[in-house]
Amino acid sequence: MSEPRDPAADLAALEQELAAAGDEVLRTRHARMGRGGPRARIDALLDADTFVERQRYLDGGEGVVCGVGRIGAQRVAVYAHDGTVDRGAVTRAGAEKTARLVEQATAAGWPVIALMDSQGARVKDGVPAVLGNPQWTEAVARAKHRVPQVTLACGLCGGAAAYAAVLTDVLVMVDEQSHLFLTGPTVTAQARGQQVDLDELGGPAMHAAYTGAVQAVVDDEAAGIALVRTLIDLRTPAAAKAPATTLGGLVPASLRQGFDVQKVITGLFDDGSVVRFEPDYGRSLVVGFARLAGRGVAFFANQSLHQAGALDVTASHKLARHIRRADRFGLPLVSLVDVPGFLPGLDQEQGGILHAGASVVCAFADAAVPHVSVILRRSVGGGTVLSYSAQHRIGLPTAQVVGMGQPAQDQIKGDATVDGRSPLAQAAQHGYLDVVVDERDLRPALAAALATLDGGH
Repeated sequence: MSEPRDPAADLAALEQELAAAGDEVLRTRHARMGRGGPRARIDALLDADTFVERQRYLDGGEGVVCGVGRIGAQRVAVYAHDGTVDRGAVTRAGAEKTARLVEQATAAGWPVIALMDSQGARVKDGVPAVLGNPQWTEAVARAKHRVPQVTLACGLCGGAAAYAAVLTDVLVMVDEQSHLFLTGPTVTAQARGQQVDLDELGGPAMHAAYTGAVQAVVDDEAAGIALVRTLIDLRTPAAAKAPATTLGGLVPASLRQGFDVQKVITGLFDDGSVVRFEPDYGRSLVVGFARLAGRGVAFFANQSLHQAGALDVTASHKLARHIRRADRFGLPLVSLVDVPGFLPGLDQEQGGILHAGASVVCAFADAAVPHVSVILRRSVGGGTVLSYSAQHRIGLPTAQVVGMGQPAQDQIKGDATVDGRSPLAQAAQHGYLDVVVDERDLRPALAAALATLDGGH
């Protein structure tokens, strides 16, 4: 009869196995580049001493660390890949471990944070990897309708990791460090004969300008982790801060004069609270998160300096995603409207403006969070989609709500004003505007309206 094994010795052996995992050369290189390991990243992300690990010893850790911790008042689930273990390639066990954590978080209502550094499935494992990775991506897809999900791409994200990253609500990439694609340069060259490098194929600048897959690009991992914490914190009320500037005289009455709506955003929301998403994609629309009198909100605003603020295909897709993002984060919507309608043109029709516009309508229809809309200047034709779903609509004295633009009206017989009143007066008389306020009074009016819609928070 053999002697029973020493549990303490077995546990020590498991710990040694975890400590020895990964390529020493890669670890040294990553440290020199300022890139952390999975546990260091988790420690930097979560409040001190709050991390509780899940399945720590599963098959030697399998290159992914999973667990639960806290960011301020909120409990969150987090998983982090170890890019030094087979470049973060995910095994069947690692995928199942991650899927289990995401499913637990979804059932409990916790936000899920992914610190990704993975080339995707460990293809050398063959069928087992193929069986495991869909469990991970499907768990992320199911959670997409239930809880907020944020990804910080700390390095390479390929294949299944790329799918999982773009399925989340906010994707943050690190400049000159993160890359995101389904197939890498080698396969692209073999299959298509195209010679491309990592940055061209899936770098932050490419995604920021062309795909809209990335919501923010940061300088380093520390900045990315700080941003993730900020996004989660926005779901918890905080002390109000005065805006950095004051409103007044920023919105011109003349429709021929453009203005930078970002100045309105700075004068409306709490100082230092604005987080802007996708600034280089769909540039006629500015979207992001902020605080208004301490309350987290999601905002979107037409940028008249680009296409006069008209909605094109990319801006429409950007808006639909942002509405759904706000809904999952539980943040009220604030819209700052100055829209001449949807951008006309053959390129827009062929590019799918009907489908893109319909996605906006569906996103508004599905959203459960409150929506307060401010008509800064014009709301024309189909552009009224930006405000019609709002439970409360505020107009500035410069506001106009009309069925179509003046050039089109001139082609139609009859008086478009019907009773000779101004578009502002007509919108108020017919109930489209609940109240008209001076620009200087917009912030308190907006805060008061939100308080009536979200239980007074």
